[in-house]
Amino acid sequence: MLLSAYLGVDPLQEIETLRGMRDKGTAVPFIVGGKPQGEGLWLIESLSETWKYVDNNGIPRIIECSITLKEYIESVR
Repeated sequence: MLLSAYLGVDPLQEIETLRGMRDKGTAVPFIVGGKPQGEGLWLIESLSETWKYVDNNGIPRIIECSITLKEYIESVR
């Protein structure tokens, strides 16, 4: 994914949200183009990030990231 201030997002805020979801194990729907893909929930298994452009104030303007998703299956007891 490309998180770019020039495309209307705050890259740092978005990457922090993704890190939090990964670290907390938050299960969420997988949304593409505003529509959920499939019926289940997904976990972020891993996240890698590369800060592509940082402005002269040290604020990232473009972050490229890649996530690995894992389907969340609720255990039945």
